[in-house]
Amino acid sequence: MTKQNSFLPEYMSSFEVLDKTIDQILADFNLTRTTNSYFLMAKQGPQINLDSAIKLAVNWREITKQFLFTVLTGLGTLADKMRNDNSPAYDLIAVLQNGINVISDDLSNICPILGEVAPKGPEGAHYIWWENSILNTMTKIASQKNFTINRTVTAGVQKLLSYMVELTKLPLGAAVQLRIVEAIAMDIAVAFRSLYSLLTIDGKKVFPGVNDLAWVNAHIKAEVNHHKQVKDGDSGMVNIATTPEEQRTLLVLTKKYAECWALALKDFEQIVTEGITTTPLMKACNEAQDAPLLQERQFRQWYCLICDFIYDEALGLPDEGIPAGTLFEDIPNDWSCSDCNVSKRDFALLTKPGENLQLAS
Repeated sequence: MTKQNSFLPEYMSSFEVLDKTIDQILADFNLTRTTNSYFLMAKQGPQINLDSAIKLAVNWREITKQFLFTVLTGLGTLADKMRNDNSPAYDLIAVLQNGINVISDDLSNICPILGEVAPKGPEGAHYIWWENSILNTMTKIASQKNFTINRTVTAGVQKLLSYMVELTKLPLGAAVQLRIVEAIAMDIAVAFRSLYSLLTIDGKKVFPGVNDLAWVNAHIKAEVNHHKQVKDGDSGMVNIATTPEEQRTLLVLTKKYAECWALALKDFEQIVTEGITTTPLMKACNEAQDAPLLQERQFRQWYCLICDFIYDEALGLPDEGIPAGTLFEDIPNDWSCSDCNVSKRDFALLTKPGENLQLAS
């Protein structure tokens, strides 16, 4: 075994182990919400300029378009392999069905969460919906102000787009794409909400209402279910690899795909860094830490059982109208998780190691 592939186990005895290995690959490439520098930067609430906001939207439009059509093509490659098999394994049929169900949301918004807010017909295809509701809203403002619109796709994103095409040629390719993207998609949507909800031109927010960011908010909710689907024990994406050789190949492809995503998100981070003007949320956090009254209290942290979002009582959520120092029990009962929109009942007290878990009442 070569040094390059030294991370691969010699034999995968269970799909559970294979799935955990993929999770480790994601962690190795810092593609988790607690390690990825782009996700962390975005959640601090930086205020970016219009140019950077458009650059992000242009690159994301290309990624979502490529993802949709390359996954569909890759599922066709898998189906063609199965067509030539007299009796395709039930596991492969289950993976194919699951893959089609998940990608159908990108094309037709099958799940109710997306279907309730997405445009009907071709305009509901996710990259078109994104372009019409997010990108075009900003480019219209830029045109009115005679700003130059930069539609350049970054080098890291170009590598990602190219590798998506390579994966269409392989029966395992669509499974690799779905497994990785659905692990990071919600965090990407959360980052967009943090950035675009603060985007201001001439003192006015570009996306002032919840409906203005319907694409983003719906995806945050939907991706929780998508992630569960691609990791399902009976029909999850790793079930596509039924031999040790296929399992090793799946991990090699996953590693390269994760590397491409890491490069693309590093480009996103650079775009944000270049476009930052102020960081209002961080300013509010610093002010909270400096206030003598707040320092006297014993504040706690609560975390979402669904998506791991943490509510820190000391910091509050100023962007959502919850001042620093607001105790969890004092948050309105109709408040929902900032990342995945579940209710307060789905939060638990973040305890020290060895202490019992205290669920929210």
